[in-house]
Amino acid sequence: MQNPELLLNSFNNKVNNLLSKSIILNKPKLGKKLKIFFRQTFISELLFDEYVIAISGLQGAGKSTLVKELYELDDDDFPLPQNYARGEKLPVMIKEKKGISAPEMWIRKFYEVDKSYTIKKTQIVSKTEFMNIATDPEVDHLILEYHIPLNKNVLNTEDVSFILLPGLEESKPENKIWQELTNHTLTSAATCVFVLDKQQFADGFNSQQLKNIITNFGASKPIFILSKSDDAGSEIDAGKFKKDFLEKYNLPDDESDRVISTAIKSSGVCEGWHEILINAIGKYRSIQKVSRKSQIDNLYKLLDENFSLILTEFDTEQMKIQIPDDSKSRIVKKYFDIIETEIKNIRKKYKKKLIDGFKAYLKNVDDEIEKYIKDRSNWEKFVKLFTGPSLKSNREFREKIIESWNTANGFSAKDQQLALVNDLLDSEYPILLTPNKDPKITYKKLLLGDGYNKKYSNTDHEFISDDNLSDFKYIFSKQNENKEASDHFQKSLEVLPLITFEFQRILSIFPEFMDINRKEMKPEDSINEIVNNFKFLKESKGQVIKGMAYMLGLDYLPDGEIDTISGLMGGIGLGAKATEYAAGSIIQGGMEITSGTAMLAGGNILEAGQVVPAGVTATAGKEGVVASAAINPWVAGGVAVIALGFIASSVMKQFNKMDIQDKYYATQVVTQIKENTIQQYLGSFDSLMEKMVRTVKNRLDDNYNIPANLARTERLLKAYSDAGNASYELRTALQNFSLPI
Repeated sequence: MQNPELLLNSFNNKVNNLLSKSIILNKPKLGKKLKIFFRQTFISELLFDEYVIAISGLQGAGKSTLVKELYELDDDDFPLPQNYARGEKLPVMIKEKKGISAPEMWIRKFYEVDKSYTIKKTQIVSKTEFMNIATDPEVDHLILEYHIPLNKNVLNTEDVSFILLPGLEESKPENKIWQELTNHTLTSAATCVFVLDKQQFADGFNSQQLKNIITNFGASKPIFILSKSDDAGSEIDAGKFKKDFLEKYNLPDDESDRVISTAIKSSGVCEGWHEILINAIGKYRSIQKVSRKSQIDNLYKLLDENFSLILTEFDTEQMKIQIPDDSKSRIVKKYFDIIETEIKNIRKKYKKKLIDGFKAYLKNVDDEIEKYIKDRSNWEKFVKLFTGPSLKSNREFREKIIESWNTANGFSAKDQQLALVNDLLDSEYPILLTPNKDPKITYKKLLLGDGYNKKYSNTDHEFISDDNLSDFKYIFSKQNENKEASDHFQKSLEVLPLITFEFQRILSIFPEFMDINRKEMKPEDSINEIVNNFKFLKESKGQVIKGMAYMLGLDYLPDGEIDTISGLMGGIGLGAKATEYAAGSIIQGGMEITSGTAMLAGGNILEAGQVVPAGVTATAGKEGVVASAAINPWVAGGVAVIALGFIASSVMKQFNKMDIQDKYYATQVVTQIKENTIQQYLGSFDSLMEKMVRTVKNRLDDNYNIPANLARTERLLKAYSDAGNASYELRTALQNFSLPI
């Protein structure tokens, strides 16, 4: 059974691509509908990807005050004052972060660059700006984030977060969009902290919301905050308030810690509520939720109703009429079909190897867990393991499953995947000397083999010749813009999946090439390790590395050798020095704007954190600009992240998202982990290949002088088809989803 959460990433990528391609239709209302829809599925992906606790409640209940008091934030630090509860619209993710010394404010939003949309996460400096976005967001705003230095007295982890939601209120035409977003975000969260005060306790609308929370989040044990329990002159004290709540909603006595009376620190009332809340979060954190079914149903409805209606607004028949059947278009289609056929062929074989390889991998895991169960002293302990109330037993069992998955074979799932890719490369591309296919190998350089096999020179097997790589450079490099494709362009396209696999495989073995934090220089020994490994790769796999260099937009010296130090270091942002440009100065393509603003020729403004597209120049704004060397924007758009994601399958992360419920047997658990792992590898490969195919298609259109409007229409039709197919695949997975036995 396919995991809907892993398919969601691929679907969102295709919706974003459809949004970008739909710009040519000049239909602002359609674009707005797509953005509103995408914001919901984008938030679903963010919340499905980690354990997020929603903080919800009516307007004015004290949700933002709760966060402020919980983290003991000063007014100067916190961008959401007490009156924030009046009219907020956009959710705010509250995340604890390592490596920061003061709170930070961020926004994820759409940027339109070169007639295409990209999503960037940029920092907000002004509290006023943060507040204005929260209360009056634009359609391009997706979600706000507030980062707090890792707090040992609160969550003390980066793996669990809060999301502060706008107040629940009855839906009206003027707030419909934002209330739908609030309800969708609430449903997508792992569990909920619901805040209400005494005045709202008897309110009919609020009572219904509480019943919905208890129904949807029942098994995940939502926590209820009775705020303002220190109100002066109240006839109902905090203890009675809590007792009345427990009785009204039939909560068991042994879960009374889920109902917490809070008060501001200076009141002296409800002392210790901070600690009680944190303990409750930790206690019920280990209990997985039945509310996953509500998530699935909500997402299915969103696709089946909202997205289907959006797709009907695309007049595809009219677009098809605009595409003439001429000789140039047929040539482009021929090349395009070649690369797609090659990718489908290699993907099919890759999928089979993953399924077969992980089937064998899973057997040892099952055997070890079965032995663990048999070693339990008696049947009663076995039953308690699955159905008993002991949180300790549940945690021990979870830990045992993770331990078995990671150690039962003597090597990791990542090592297994590398061995399978090595086997695939050996069988499909004999130009590479046989790499080591033993997943137990510990000397990582052996996994790459000895390099390029010269014995295939001047034969039909020589895919990676200098001529082919010249075409490869033509496809990806910002240089040689007007160079025509060679006569052997077809073979150059056939090598694309090989370079992609090598790219991902090398990054999985040497992740330091892309795991660079631009804000913090690595220690000298780490820099030396990167350089030494790159020298080794250049010597052993020279042609492959050349292909990778072209993909990344790295420079070549006139003699054809890679400029190892400056090219590699500058290309990944390490050691790249920022340069100050005066107002009106020209900023070259591939540079990242680090402060100030710059303007593209079409009038679009680039802000801090954005990259000037390859082959394009920008003009420094009136205040000047500071820019630094950056990765080729094609890579900055996600290739580096995808390549690492391809091999960074975190079993713990996957496991934390799964539903472990009563009587859910261990074999079912590890089987789902296996399926998730395979889907993650395949999905990441698909995402990277999609980006490559788009790049190839764009360059082919340019090379054969396909009229711009015609090329854009073809790309829009392809994006429409891809998004529709992805929606169908995701809806099918959602429809077939069933809760564990």
